[in-house]
Amino acid sequence: MKLLHLPAWAYGVTYLVSIPLFAMTYYLNPSMLNTSEPTIIDSLYCSAVTITTLGFGDYLPVTEAGKIIVGLQAVFGICLIGLFLNSVSELKAKLVRKMEAAENLKILQMHICLLLEALESGNPFIWDKHVKHAKPIEELVDYSKKLHSDLLSQSTKLGPLQIKALLETSDQLYDTMVALIPVASNISGASAFKLVSIVSNIKNLRGQYLKAIENTTETESIAWPKQSDIAQQIQEFITTSFQLCGLPELPN
Repeated sequence: MKLLHLPAWAYGVTYLVSIPLFAMTYYLNPSMLNTSEPTIIDSLYCSAVTITTLGFGDYLPVTEAGKIIVGLQAVFGICLIGLFLNSVSELKAKLVRKMEAAENLKILQMHICLLLEALESGNPFIWDKHVKHAKPIEELVDYSKKLHSDLLSQSTKLGPLQIKALLETSDQLYDTMVALIPVASNISGASAFKLVSIVSNIKNLRGQYLKAIENTTETESIAWPKQSDIAQQIQEFITTSFQLCGLPELPN
């Protein structure tokens, strides 16, 4: 089966190399053709018009062995052309799938970046920001690494605005992230599994947001959860996000 899925160049090279090989057969066995003394050029010409199935008729096989060899070369040439075109088609389809996967991954990254940016900036209005305007992942890597390593030990302190921005953005993006699971599936099963894990983290953060809203009266300010209440969810979110985006794995 591997012979049916070789690179296109392999079939092309085989096709070209077979021309002088068959030509040598014709040259060394002149009795097979309707000419007594074929030259090298005659043999190459006969081989070329046979493998391309042009068959001009000026050189014909006259023996049974010659007819078999000429017939085999013609069929061999047609098969190689078919395999070559199939390989080109497979390569094109693979490139299209790769481009689609890269575009889908970019869409997932933009949503992840908006959540990471909410943590970094503490912008109270970031939840209303379109994901295409979020910071690129490259600008958020260093902050995310440091936050991941320092969060549980509380070496890094998240301010109330950062927590508020993260929870509000999680609430805003939750439905969209759920809808993006089929998009992740188009990349790979592993990507879908990782996104499901991220969605689970976002769901929990959203739950913290809704709980804080529900427990607040009109006369009270919202009591956002403490860093320790959401630290593990944030750390798991960063870990899985790095895996999904193809970034170096973070230590546990």
